Amino acid sequence: MTRKFLCFFSTVFICFLCFTTSAQGTVTRSFTSTSTTPQGLASSVGQPFNQHVPSVSEGLLQGYTTVSYDTLLLLQEEMGSYTPGVNEVDTLTPEGYDETIYRYVYQMTCQGDVVHTMTQPGVPTYSVTLSEPEILPVGSVFPYGPVTLLLDRSNPYDYPVGVTTEAVWTASVAAQDKECRPKVTIHHFDCPTNYPLVYDYDGNLYPVVNLGYYCWTAKNMRTRHYTDGSVVANVMTYPSQYAPAGTDVEETFGNLYTWDAATGYNISGTQMQGVCPNGWHVPTRTETEYLLANFDAKQLMSADTQIRWIPQNGTDDYGFAFFPAGYYNPGLNRYESMYVRAYFWTTETEGSTIAYACEFGSACGTIAIVPAERSSGFSVRCVSNY
Repeated sequence: MTRKFLCFFSTVFICFLCFTTSAQGTVTRSFTSTSTTPQGLASSVGQPFNQHVPSVSEGLLQGYTTVSYDTLLLLQEEMGSYTPGVNEVDTLTPEGYDETIYRYVYQMTCQGDVVHTMTQPGVPTYSVTLSEPEILPVGSVFPYGPVTLLLDRSNPYDYPVGVTTEAVWTASVAAQDKECRPKVTIHHFDCPTNYPLVYDYDGNLYPVVNLGYYCWTAKNMRTRHYTDGSVVANVMTYPSQYAPAGTDVEETFGNLYTWDAATGYNISGTQMQGVCPNGWHVPTRTETEYLLANFDAKQLMSADTQIRWIPQNGTDDYGFAFFPAGYYNPGLNRYESMYVRAYFWTTETEGSTIAYACEFGSACGTIAIVPAERSSGFSVRCVSNY
């Protein structure tokens, strides 16, 4: 009887052990990633976080305890919510077992904002290389998994001048995303500061104004000499009787030049100095088209209260102060359209007799590039070389 009882007890005990062992599966946590950053982080992919398989004796004596590994990605400014060195979190699984989670913590430090002022005019973009966010493990608990780091644009990148652009770095690890958003601000070249005094050969002074990333003279040219001292042929001045009493027409409105006179000195590539001071040139069609695309006519037209555009004056928002200087019509051999219309030459030509000019007229309230006889008398504005 005793022998049968012992056999039965042994069978039950062995079955209990078998049942206990089968109930203790291995709980794993894992993540996968496609690439790593060069900050010296681990490069394994799909790494299992659970490393503990309890023995039969542990199951009998302590109950079932799992050990898992989790990951926390924190921005530098979020590190206040985490105490370095406190990596263990004790919790209870849905099955009622004790669980210890080892937390592996990354700190992500972002680059600050970038501000740059252009050192030359005429350049629409500036190349900036952003530094990758620094992503480092906190403490010395291993293993750490790989981090994917992506920028929403190329690096380096040609950032537009005159605006602020936000770049986005995104770091991903263990199904967590964090972003760095550095702002890149590229200021225009400061034309008035860098060109405070611009004189022509005759000693006339011209103010300077920024129009986007170009520097323009803010008065019409009125020189009668090129910079080598030679006389400019075919200089025209609108008859003074049509100007307000006491107005110096040449000083206020500038002179009118044929296209050949305006551009006919020191031609170098696409930059024609012509009647412009040293370091300046007659605007190209591209430079002039930039005005059409970025400014309204009224913003560039003079707001003078005595010499007014007809029928509506300008607002002169940027200091370009383009006066209603009229023009000389060679076909009718007369001056026309003072107060109503004005033009300045570009270097663009068509054939041997036609060139293109920028036309202002308050009646239409727009700027247009139009063809004209090269023998016409138009104003001249200048753009700084770059």
